[in-house]
Amino acid sequence: MHDIEISPDAYQYLTRKSDFYGSRRRLPRIVLTELSCSGAKFSVFFDLANDKDIRLRFDDIEVLADTKIVDRFGGFTLELESFFFASRILVKPQRESNECGCKMKCNTHKEET
Repeated sequence: MHDIEISPDAYQYLTRKSDFYGSRRRLPRIVLTELSCSGAKFSVFFDLANDKDIRLRFDDIEVLADTKIVDRFGGFTLELESFFFASRILVKPQRESNECGCKMKCNTHKEET
């Protein structure tokens, strides 16, 4: 079973946002934005649900995610972080992936001779 943990600060933040977006039937969605050598990067935005979504529930908050990323990363922990003068959700996967597609930026890919 895939699950989600949400810190108290992130829970309050998502509750406030859900009050606004809920009237439009939009739920928070976790999306994979980047795969890098330092780990996967995610973002959260409010979106309509679709048939390919998994709904992760924490108390009364439902969070959407694509089936593929949930299968790959297992589940998520959401925390609130300050970014300059604003707050945003920080998404941490349960299973980290340090895979990247680059061959120039890091030395995880060795030249084959």
